[in-house]
Amino acid sequence: MSTLEARYRALLRVYPRAWRAANEEAVLGTLLDVADGEGRLSPSARETIALLGNGLATRLGASLPAPVRDGVATVALATGAALSLVFFLAHGWAPWAARDPMVVVRTFGPFVNPGVLLYAAWLIALALFLFGWRRAARIALAASVATAIGLVAASHVTGGWAGLSSTTIGFLGLLALLGLGGTPVAPRMTLVGFGVATAALAGVYAGLGVFGARYHGDHFFWLVPAGISNLGIALVLALLLASALLVARNDTAAAVVVIASLPWAAAWAVGSLTSRGEEGMALLVATAVCASLLIGATTLRRAAAVAAADPSH
Repeated sequence: MSTLEARYRALLRVYPRAWRAANEEAVLGTLLDVADGEGRLSPSARETIALLGNGLATRLGASLPAPVRDGVATVALATGAALSLVFFLAHGWAPWAARDPMVVVRTFGPFVNPGVLLYAAWLIALALFLFGWRRAARIALAASVATAIGLVAASHVTGGWAGLSSTTIGFLGLLALLGLGGTPVAPRMTLVGFGVATAALAGVYAGLGVFGARYHGDHFFWLVPAGISNLGIALVLALLLASALLVARNDTAAAVVVIASLPWAAAWAVGSLTSRGEEGMALLVATAVCASLLIGATTLRRAAAVAAADPSH
């Protein structure tokens, strides 16, 4: 086996075993022929990204029923776009705080920080989906992941900056991955979800005085409205909702609630690791997370069984 073939086979291991048994040799032959024609001795960057992305998507599709993936993608797109719009207004542009010294020091063109690039990718993805250009929307969502990685790299190169917090970047990155795992449902439902999430967050921010003369960075969101105590309560409520849906035998909706809560659970975990005290809440949410995993496993098995029994799924 040549080194090139070994590298391609290593990349193809991302795909599920059943897929590899049926398709690996044919795909490998095509990849080797293309590489030979181009005189390459290693996989190209484009091939590597495509194989890894498609492999992960195929593996996800094999483990989760399509209705669950599509429901999670709907929630992820609506949530990520709503956060991006409000964060852009409050933490990226903030024209009402133009005289705040923090805004004067932290400059990115006419904006406060380069986080607007990430927000723009999300809002473009939503707009493209609403206009029916689903493939282009997925490309924009994937671009948001690349932008997030670029922002993290830029932060390391500059030794720290006034850009987005790592929690925001990681959270939006996780949402993008969930969004890429399925196809959001009807644009009208996605738009409604986006509108409700935007109105709720804007209302909370208005009540907390974020739209005032003082500038607030995006870390404010994770310290106050989405602090570990509030997130803990929200996660427990999500667990109760998933439990109720499970009792009602709405397995797909229960699985969507559990999986869509994972980015929030990750944000809570990050906040807990960087804070002190509140051991009681930490124990409560840890219990909720463990229970969510059990509920998630149960709902996924049942939803998968339903999907397998119904050919329309």
